[in-house]
Amino acid sequence: MHKIARNRWIKTILIVVAFIIVIGSLWYMNSIMKQIAQSEKKNLELWAKTIQQRASLLKETQDFLTMLENEERQKMNIWAEATKRIINSTNADDLSFYATIISSNNSIPILMVDENNKILSRKNVEPPYDTITYISQNNASNFFIYSPIEIDLGEIKHYLYYADSRLIEKFHFIINDIVDKFLNDIVKNNINIPVIVTDTTKTKIYACGNIDTALISNSENLYELINSMEFENQPLTILLPNGDKQLIFYKSSQVISKMRWFIFLQLAIILAFVLVIIYFARALYLSEKDSIWIGMAKETAHQMGTPLSSLFAWVDLLESEYGNNENINEMQKDLNRLQRVSDRFNIIGSKPKFSKVSLTELLMEIHEYFLHRIPYKKIDLKLFIEPEEDIILEVNAELLSWAIENTVKNALDSLDISKDKQEVEIRLSENEKYVFIDITDTGRGIPNKIQKYIFKAGFSTKEHGWGLGLALAKRIVEQYHRGKIYIVSSTANGTRIRIQLRKSK
Repeated sequence: MHKIARNRWIKTILIVVAFIIVIGSLWYMNSIMKQIAQSEKKNLELWAKTIQQRASLLKETQDFLTMLENEERQKMNIWAEATKRIINSTNADDLSFYATIISSNNSIPILMVDENNKILSRKNVEPPYDTITYISQNNASNFFIYSPIEIDLGEIKHYLYYADSRLIEKFHFIINDIVDKFLNDIVKNNINIPVIVTDTTKTKIYACGNIDTALISNSENLYELINSMEFENQPLTILLPNGDKQLIFYKSSQVISKMRWFIFLQLAIILAFVLVIIYFARALYLSEKDSIWIGMAKETAHQMGTPLSSLFAWVDLLESEYGNNENINEMQKDLNRLQRVSDRFNIIGSKPKFSKVSLTELLMEIHEYFLHRIPYKKIDLKLFIEPEEDIILEVNAELLSWAIENTVKNALDSLDISKDKQEVEIRLSENEKYVFIDITDTGRGIPNKIQKYIFKAGFSTKEHGWGLGLALAKRIVEQYHRGKIYIVSSTANGTRIRIQLRKSK
């Protein structure tokens, strides 16, 4: 027993150490993940700040471009006014100043047309506008992106079409290229941040990066993803040079997400490992307990064997000397009973042999046995057989009768002999699938708080009890016969314990 106790202590220590290792490992992994998360958060903040600064730079660039466009518009208004002055001038006017204004335009493409869209003059234009005589409204809008400036000459009107200068065109090209690279840098960032760029309604996607395309192929999935990103980080708002506002949604990198899942996976693996250890430790403990049961049973049978053989010999000698009388017959019966007990102990630990047994006859035999050994006449032991036909089951008669006897003995011991009339009832009943053997007593009952312990080995409410009777009954019924034994009810007026066996197919 000391060795078993020592082994249990070792198992307990190992389990405690395993839990310490698990907790320590998880704490260390969580600490590392927090450090990485903090580092990534700083990178995220720096990235977001950089995006904001670059967006602001784009806005300033666009403002500068707008200023240049406004200046060119003013120049065209001045050019139109100079043209008007020249057309309306008299020979005496000095037109050199206005001519200088008109000739100074070397970069802005212009066309001046009359009311019939006939081209009157042109400058800095490219084909086909350098050769055509008339210009249509559609043709003009394809190249001259601004509305024409009206030149009121009194009875007639001329219209001045103009487009961006080469400088502003180049400026637009550079800005568009910067915007494309800007969006490309956002979605293809070097810290693997999942990013989605949308319009202000969150429905149109301009760009995305570091995201599984399957997640955004479905509108519902996209909506959930954007909401989760918005919940984690406030989206960035950028104003593009073309005037469009766009929202940048982003969240922690996939590395952090995978590390979070890895910690959960590690926890699940460790818990599974610990559960396996506990399972095998329990199995080993139950195996040791079974070994103790078997060892005690075998040793008991062995120790009883020698005196029983001797007693049988003495009874035979008495019978030969004094003949057959009642006292010797009773001694013979008790010796046969002891032999059966010894045989029962010998069966424990071995694979029992099953045979077809009449439960009615088995219960009648048990009832008859206890009737002659109840010490008090005020105790009434009753037997009720409900089925009209005999019930035959494949059981081990010795072991099953032992389990029933232990349960009946426990019921008898629970009776209060100070009361006038006490009763124990054995009842056999059945349904379509099961056979029930109920043992009911009128004893003190079993308190609720200890009902779950009464079938455990070593538990007993008796002062000198060993706590093996019901534990042995449970082992016989549930392990050997694949049945069940349990408390149906227990009150201050008595207890009913049921043995449930499956019918033979």
